[in-house]
Amino acid sequence: MLPSVPSEGAYTSWLANCLQKYFEALGFSFYHEIQSTVREEKYPFDIYANIQKGNFVKRFGLQVKRPQTSKQGIYWKLDSSQHIQIQKFQWIWYSLPDFTNRTYYRVACFHTLFKDPNFPFISNLYKSNIGFYFRLGSFANKIMACMIGQKLNKDFDWLKSDDIVKEFLFVNQIHTYLDFTDQKAQLFINIKPENNE
Repeated sequence: MLPSVPSEGAYTSWLANCLQKYFEALGFSFYHEIQSTVREEKYPFDIYANIQKGNFVKRFGLQVKRPQTSKQGIYWKLDSSQHIQIQKFQWIWYSLPDFTNRTYYRVACFHTLFKDPNFPFISNLYKSNIGFYFRLGSFANKIMACMIGQKLNKDFDWLKSDDIVKEFLFVNQIHTYLDFTDQKAQLFINIKPENNE
């Protein structure tokens, strides 16, 4: 017997297929890759996607969260360390399906909330207090208008490229530097000058 709420893997697959049909209907080439859970610790997305039309190439990533249900309504469990990682990549967004009925699987992308991860961590994100989010039409329009996602060189190839690894290492170096600089500044602030009187 199937669980009452589909698995995260099912939602991920349904969403990727729905997005492909959506963007292809708009005349874009669409490539996606579903991330393995092993690599997800370093690269915090479940779906990596490229859309292309002529010289226009964009990428975006989605961290899919399985919906949970309670007396207060639908909510999604977030992971604190993953939340910190996602915030390092401006082109990765939370993807929050707001349905539990499997009959919606072919239109999954139309029943999903897309949320920018730049908000204070909360372990249980309820639909009732989710704040600002996009539905698919607005989310896709922002991608096509270069307001969401990352514009790429036409020759960028995710499968053959180690660009994301370099980007990940670079972002970590920047954060390490900023943390160190902040600690150094705090040290200087806390040093009191000796009284030479």
